[in-house]
Amino acid sequence: MSIDQPTSESTPRTTPLKCSFEERFGPSPCRIDFTENLPDTTTFLSTPEPTDKLVQAYRKLEKLADLVREDKSLAIHTNYAKALHKQRNPIAEAKDKMLPAELRQYNAWIGGVVVPTVDWENSRKTVEWKNSGKPVGLPRHEESHFTKQVLAIREIYDDPCITPISAYWFMSNFGYMLPLIEAVVLVGSAQRKYLRDREGLTEMELAELETALNIVQVTEDILEKREHRLELDHTLGEKHISLNWVMDITESTCRVIEARLRVIEKKAARSKEAAKGKGFPRAKE
Repeated sequence: MSIDQPTSESTPRTTPLKCSFEERFGPSPCRIDFTENLPDTTTFLSTPEPTDKLVQAYRKLEKLADLVREDKSLAIHTNYAKALHKQRNPIAEAKDKMLPAELRQYNAWIGGVVVPTVDWENSRKTVEWKNSGKPVGLPRHEESHFTKQVLAIREIYDDPCITPISAYWFMSNFGYMLPLIEAVVLVGSAQRKYLRDREGLTEMELAELETALNIVQVTEDILEKREHRLELDHTLGEKHISLNWVMDITESTCRVIEARLRVIEKKAARSKEAAKGKGFPRAKE
């Protein structure tokens, strides 16, 4: 098994993200050079793909790990090919998690199918209510989800004044609408997660995070598949004497990329803590 073969590389195709003032002139807690301007003739590096063989993945990783060791940006040198936030669609992600009935009703609602007319003023009169603001009979562990359902109903009817009492009455009397409510809950959760993922990071840091995350995940999948094949066929290690060695150095090189990932995640965590008013971490002398 030879690893001395040329690495496939991509060609320029993406407009670079704008570097922020902070990244250009401020101290970089991530120690990543986001100010590097590559010439127009640059040939960008490829990242591991799910269809790559182990040796192909390693050859790519080796060059990418060199970038990390030199404090250079993976996102810049891979032409932002794995910077998913530029193309990420929270709604599409939510649809992937929907049950068939939820997806059908969500698509119908988005397509303009008219929802039932409701007398919200009189709907609350038949609902028993606790002093805590939650309906009688609602288990405590379901209260958080109920709050999300209320927000979903407000969005469906484009009415921020719908009360929790009215929302509970609506779900009790229009049970066939529950798939749509759950679908809108999923979309809202996906959108909130998208915003949380961006919190505390600049555009460049987010691109770097997603690039490193993709590289690590794809490489680990390739290694896992190879290990599974070894379990099924113990003779592979004998047929390919260098197989275990290539697996070891691939995993070791992947850990270099993972270190870049952890640095950015820690920076984001520190920023979130500071934003909560818990203060900034002590500066190192």
